[in-house]
Amino acid sequence: MKKALIASGFVCLLTSVGAATAASAAQGFSSLAAGARTVEIGAGADVRLDQCDVALDSLMIRGTLIVDNDLAAACDEVTLSANQIMVMGPDARFSVGSEDTPFTGDLTITLTGDGSPAPQFNNVHKRMIMVMRGGEVDFHGAARDKVSWTQLDAHARKGATALQLADPVNWRAGDEFVIAPSGMEATEAETRTIDAVSDDGRTLYFTDPLRHDHFGEAIDYGSRRLDMRAEVGLLSRNIVIQGDEGSSDDQVGGHIMIMNESLDRVSKSIRRREKGDYLRRGIDPSAMRPPYAKASEARFEGVAFRRMGQLRRQGRYVIHFHLVDAGADSYVRNNSFRDSFHRVVNIHGTNDLRVSDNVAYNTLGHVFAFAEDGDEMFNVLTGNLSILNFALNSDQRAFLGSTGGGRFEQEEPRASHFWGTNFFNRIENNRVAGSDRGNGFFLDKTRRGVELAAYQAQATGGEVCAFNNNAAHSIFRRLGSPDLYGPRAKGFGVFAEDTIYTKLDIRPFCTIRNFTAYKTQFGGAWLESGGFLDGGVFSDSHFGVVGGPVIRNVTIVGQSDNTFGDTYTKTYERRGRVRQRTTDMAHPQKSRGGVMFSRQPGFRRISDQRIENVTCVNLPACFYWDARMNEDFLLTLSGLATVDTAQPIYVTRRLIRRGDDKGQREARGLIYDMDGSLSGDAGASFQVADPALGTAGAPTPVLFGFPWEDYFGQ
Repeated sequence: MKKALIASGFVCLLTSVGAATAASAAQGFSSLAAGARTVEIGAGADVRLDQCDVALDSLMIRGTLIVDNDLAAACDEVTLSANQIMVMGPDARFSVGSEDTPFTGDLTITLTGDGSPAPQFNNVHKRMIMVMRGGEVDFHGAARDKVSWTQLDAHARKGATALQLADPVNWRAGDEFVIAPSGMEATEAETRTIDAVSDDGRTLYFTDPLRHDHFGEAIDYGSRRLDMRAEVGLLSRNIVIQGDEGSSDDQVGGHIMIMNESLDRVSKSIRRREKGDYLRRGIDPSAMRPPYAKASEARFEGVAFRRMGQLRRQGRYVIHFHLVDAGADSYVRNNSFRDSFHRVVNIHGTNDLRVSDNVAYNTLGHVFAFAEDGDEMFNVLTGNLSILNFALNSDQRAFLGSTGGGRFEQEEPRASHFWGTNFFNRIENNRVAGSDRGNGFFLDKTRRGVELAAYQAQATGGEVCAFNNNAAHSIFRRLGSPDLYGPRAKGFGVFAEDTIYTKLDIRPFCTIRNFTAYKTQFGGAWLESGGFLDGGVFSDSHFGVVGGPVIRNVTIVGQSDNTFGDTYTKTYERRGRVRQRTTDMAHPQKSRGGVMFSRQPGFRRISDQRIENVTCVNLPACFYWDARMNEDFLLTLSGLATVDTAQPIYVTRRLIRRGDDKGQREARGLIYDMDGSLSGDAGASFQVADPALGTAGAPTPVLFGFPWEDYFGQ
């Protein structure tokens, strides 16, 4: 048995409720706390934790509290529980391990209480860690050195008790992992506990057989590869921060907030104008003078967060960077988040933060919110894996306001794995899998975000984002027809809002580069006037891409060889009898076309569209043209290739119900075939209209109709 107490060589000053201030050169936390339930470590005091088990009501840290490997050597497990932990002031620090020497033992911090406000801490809700006024928290677990996630190297069939991995992992028996779904049903993600790992680290063995099939192959389509290998993420870490067991009952878990003193409204407005002025002059806004003497800081690595976040409460997320401004000295990397009741990482009024190589599983609402207000910039989110999130119902939302046009404040009804309102952040090499009634990536907008993007566009020539090499799959809206009204659209791999800013004569744009999307029910990408697409593979969706003024170097596949998860059987009870209903999950997203052109709001500013090097495979139509497009719309094509695709273009016929022009008409517009890849005649142009409307000397009129029932056999 390891010793319960170890020596401390720190001079400390500690104040506890009901006890006098004490100072000692050779006392640790245990003797100073003396059984008190409310403890304060005074400014300038250094205290080393020397107890294996500590249970408090509240802990105020104005000095330093250290948890190091001396304690790890003395205890089988270290536990600390409290209703509130406050790290307050420029000299305050709560440190577990360090970057150079991570904590090697097992530490569990449990945030307790009933979730009610705590009067002694300005009515901040219980179950919380608060870092304020320049305080710092450092959590460095040795598990940071473990592989965070990988992918399958072979199919894992229902009933299997082993997985073959694409990369060797340094996981061990007793670790828990999650495997992503492969079909349309998001809830086919599964967790298991490892019994053993092969010597080469590429095979996991476990006892409980898999309940679902998981795809384990990448498929080549010409020069482009569709990587459909299910992701496998590590959930176990040696440091655990969690809400207590009661958190699951009320969905009010623990939360961590890192913040400075809140700026008043006037200061915020001045700050934004200063940032806009820096951008106009082409100066990095990080050179601005910080508004605080010292920013609060937080560094998390090798930590597992469980039962965290507080549903229905604004600002009570798992980790919330709130108006920190300068986040360059903070990071969140190689952690896991499981069973979260609100956003996993929320970045608000904070710049230059790095969030990397994390695994999130089973989240209510948005998962990674990289820009809450619209003035957050230069944040980097890379190498993260998010599996299974759920859009919030009306009685679950924290933000109940409307922003007009059918949109909801902060878009909680269509929660996404990545959501933000300023494009000028770096989102790279992330994968998301499994969303119930949401989107994979949501590039949203606010007035502030669009304004700052426009100023940045003046310095860059238009480009305002870095969105590269991301992937989304198993994004499901539920059964029904696709809703192509922008404020309600969901079930897309990436959704990019319009970025027009009318006060400046420049159109900011964001290029989605090398994006992969499959089993995204209604579309791989929704791209309004500011969304360009360069590189990617899309498969098994109602439409590959909706909108987009520029689309190049893309392959779109109607139906792939991956049929895993296309049939879903639901067991339910009705009139006292257990019944089952089997749904063909593939049916509602059967591909109608590769690229859809729409006249819906958000696309109306797209007066011309350029398509380059697009390959369509196994589709009824490569391009699907909505008749409500602008009549002067111009589509310029080059490098078009079709494989097992019935026809290149289909044009709908729509009813016109406005004004005196009622009845049916055809879409009008021009198609310019630059290299002849559409018609065989380079430089040919075609008018999309009823052939009877063609006139002498006009471009050749064509109408591309299609018998859908014959194609689908319905």
